[in-house]
Amino acid sequence: MVAVHALGISGILSILIVFLRMPFLKSVIPEPDRIFDLSLVIHVNFSVLVWLCSISSILISMAVQEKTKFFSYTWGLSAVGTVLIALSAISKDSIPIKSNYIPVIDNSTFFVGLTLFFAGVVLNTLPLLYRRNALTSSPISAGVYGISAMLTAVLICFTSAHAVTSNTTDRLYFYEQIFWGAGHMLQGVFSQAFLVVLLLEMKNCKLTHPYLLSAVFLLNTASILIASASHVIYPSDFDALATFFTWHMRIAEGVIPLFLVFFALCNTRAIMQSSNRHLLYSTVMFIYGSILGILSMHGTVTIPAHYHGCVVGMTAAFMGFVYTILPSLGYREVSLKWRNAQLGLYSIGQILHITGLELLGGYGALRKVTYLPDTASKIAKHCFSFGGALAILGGFLFVFLALLCIYRGQQGKGASLASV
Repeated sequence: MVAVHALGISGILSILIVFLRMPFLKSVIPEPDRIFDLSLVIHVNFSVLVWLCSISSILISMAVQEKTKFFSYTWGLSAVGTVLIALSAISKDSIPIKSNYIPVIDNSTFFVGLTLFFAGVVLNTLPLLYRRNALTSSPISAGVYGISAMLTAVLICFTSAHAVTSNTTDRLYFYEQIFWGAGHMLQGVFSQAFLVVLLLEMKNCKLTHPYLLSAVFLLNTASILIASASHVIYPSDFDALATFFTWHMRIAEGVIPLFLVFFALCNTRAIMQSSNRHLLYSTVMFIYGSILGILSMHGTVTIPAHYHGCVVGMTAAFMGFVYTILPSLGYREVSLKWRNAQLGLYSIGQILHITGLELLGGYGALRKVTYLPDTASKIAKHCFSFGGALAILGGFLFVFLALLCIYRGQQGKGASLASV
């Protein structure tokens, strides 16, 4: 519920973001740039942090067979935090700061909300962390256990970063310092959740030997746990930390993306099936974003397109996963026809949008291709705009279909990893 509602709100804000770039509306609305920045901060946090952390928490909850009120309390805590994050934007003292990974609104309401949300996420991991048998029961269970451990490591990294960082007058630089490491580590958490969902959705596929999968999950988890101690090793050298986490993402966190490439190539026939169409879309976008990440190694101009591609690739897979677990939770099932239509619309739109973003720049990035011919420039602009519109429409269709099933269905037996 938290995940779907957050994604819906982020979709509404994405429309507002587009409108606020139109000259006519900018001349009518007071402080359009400030409203744009506030909307962008909430949009990014809801569509990335809240959405992806919520899906990761769902996987953790499903791994614990016995359901208790504890999970209701943690989800309630996260829901209250999400509401406060949204409300922070309407405060008079709201100051948007577009820091990397976790952009913030520099007021107490936002940080209370962020604290409550992530506290709920981390507390949700405790029941699984106490179950050591989860490490040996199956590779997927070990992967989910790793997600729990990594989320705790992210909290440790952020706490240690905040403890050693002096509160400077340059607020952007301050938040870059405290969120840089934890933000990088979160990407490792999300990619592991992506692989877990991929394995849950696909049956009888290649490259699924227990030892191989366990090794992939172990390498990714160990790299994140080790990285959480970086602020202890480099307590006052942010340049060294920034370089460390950048290369950590390129090498250590590259294990799962590299495995996904081989996994997709070896299971092309299974991914092409109509029931797995969302996995095809998500894998293509994720690999596309990863390729753009390789291209960004010698500059920053492709980073927004790279990050966008990887995030929406995971989002498409998680949308399909939500469709899959709805019946297990006692809600109505979305027909395969509607699922494929929605995900196809969303994915085509995002690919066009990412391509336009790569060519034209955007979200503060420089233009990648400086001397585009007029015709090519117009095509790139249309890709960026038309693709964005299709992606927004596809995102709204997902929220509509999911909430329609949730509010019109009756909740029944809870899902577990064994029942999916």
